[in-house]
Amino acid sequence: MVEFALAVPLLTVLFLGTFQYGYAFFLYSELEKSVRAGARYASVRTYSPPTVEAGADPASADPDYVDAVRDTVLYGDITTKDITVVPGLRPEHIVVTMPEYSAGPTRVRVCINGYSVGFFWPVQMNNKPCVEFPYVGNFAPRN
Repeated sequence: MVEFALAVPLLTVLFLGTFQYGYAFFLYSELEKSVRAGARYASVRTYSPPTVEAGADPASADPDYVDAVRDTVLYGDITTKDITVVPGLRPEHIVVTMPEYSAGPTRVRVCINGYSVGFFWPVQMNNKPCVEFPYVGNFAPRN
């Protein structure tokens, strides 16, 4: 009885730690697949930067473009908006940037920022996972 009383707390902590590690690994894998799909989609989608006359930086992403990429990462598809790929992921966690911009986008980067994983010991993901692809889509500057 004494051995059981001493072993149960240790075994419980080991079990819960193993469960959390496995679940966090699963969520990270799902996020990585989703971010890769979103970056791949972003690399071929038509991009129209905001006009310079409006005072916006031409390298800042078009809101419609960003929303479509975020929907791809969140739901796995831009048409279905039922269930997110991972629980608790919100649009503000998804960052879409054009890191290289000279007369048009040359690369697109999609990252997860501020998403927490874990039940017992939450770990916040900052710029992880992050995927970057060359931009090969149509560039349509606004006049």
